[in-house]
Amino acid sequence: LEFRRVLFRSEREALSYFIDSGVMVATNRADYAEQLAMVWTGNGIDHKPLADNRDFTTIMSRCVGTEGERPQVSFFVDPLAMVRELGKNTNGSVAILAALKTLGVDGIKGIGGSAIIAPNEFDSIIHGHLLLNPNRQGIMKVIRPKSGPTDPEPWVSDQVTSYFTLNWDMLKTFNAIEGIVDTFAGEGTFQERFIKEANRNLGIDLRADMLESLNDRVSLVQLIVPPKKLNSQSTVYCIHVKNPSRMKSEVLPKLVDKFKSSGGPTISSKIFGDATIYYIESNRGADFENRNFRVPQPAFCILEDQLMVSDSLGAIEEVVKFNSGGDGPLSESIEFKLVRDRIKAQLKNSEMSILAYQRPEEGMRLMYDLATDPENIDNLERMAENNPFLTALVTAVRSRKLPAFEVIAKYLAPGGAFVVDEETGLHYTGFSMRRE
Repeated sequence: LEFRRVLFRSEREALSYFIDSGVMVATNRADYAEQLAMVWTGNGIDHKPLADNRDFTTIMSRCVGTEGERPQVSFFVDPLAMVRELGKNTNGSVAILAALKTLGVDGIKGIGGSAIIAPNEFDSIIHGHLLLNPNRQGIMKVIRPKSGPTDPEPWVSDQVTSYFTLNWDMLKTFNAIEGIVDTFAGEGTFQERFIKEANRNLGIDLRADMLESLNDRVSLVQLIVPPKKLNSQSTVYCIHVKNPSRMKSEVLPKLVDKFKSSGGPTISSKIFGDATIYYIESNRGADFENRNFRVPQPAFCILEDQLMVSDSLGAIEEVVKFNSGGDGPLSESIEFKLVRDRIKAQLKNSEMSILAYQRPEEGMRLMYDLATDPENIDNLERMAENNPFLTALVTAVRSRKLPAFEVIAKYLAPGGAFVVDEETGLHYTGFSMRRE
């Protein structure tokens, strides 16, 4: 075999490679290149093939297509093996490994994934798998996904640009973090240095008033807040709570009073529909508005049994209004049902803890509408100085070569993703649908 080297900026950044039977094999270690070639050609080097590694095969068995399609890209990493290898030439490597074991990081047996391009009915499918020891200790106890409901809440419109919902045991995660801190810093450290300090700063009992009130489900949506501006896309966070009446009448007023007494920005409230919305008064001037930017205005409220938080008062008002009887909930959307059905088909008999849904068409529609609005083109051109995509977009608009949005939209299909907590660890699958 003929070896070649590519030198970047120094000897330490050189790449050695050889090509055999139409395959390029490369390494960043020149002293390993010859050994690698002997392994490749089977010339007497004793080694254990990766295909015989049970952790590798376990991960790869979960990273094929829905109908057994082979991925075009696959990867596998053994993080602890990398630490051991790097530690051979590092003082204190034994101490590092001992610390990782105390943290429970040795429970990570492998990380892997794959990318499958253009399988049946999809543009792409992405898999990722975190292989964990079934007996999770230390920091691994922080990872607490749980199966639960993933249907969109009634206030979620089919006009949102994305939807994400997560089922997670919040209290167990919090307790696990407390245990880790106390293990290294001493018993009671977390309570004294974090909990009590948070209680003083927030004016509530963090554990009793907040953490123990959470109902282990968090959702978020992104939506376009009119009028259309460069930052019109806003995020609404939804935290399900166990006792919404207490949260509304006791906890939120305590937080607001504490915030007011600390000398922060002015917090006002208003009755909107069935909700009392708290919002921060904006101190931005009209000049900021004139630059076609939305002024962030944080707001929050209790909506039925959920705590709603957003960077936009308008977004909170949109979801409260839709919850009172808006037409077109996301749960009834044909595109969402299509994505959800594909997820269920891939789940088979498993239960998911996380679901995500994306509508890239709406995000692109916002950019398109702004780019074709004469009042916004000059502002977009100023932003495009260091952005090749925006530069190309402005050039196309100036030359009137931008196609109709319908031409672009036919290439933008909805997508989804989900996470399953399995016996072997956490498995992520994300995909984008194929437009017919």
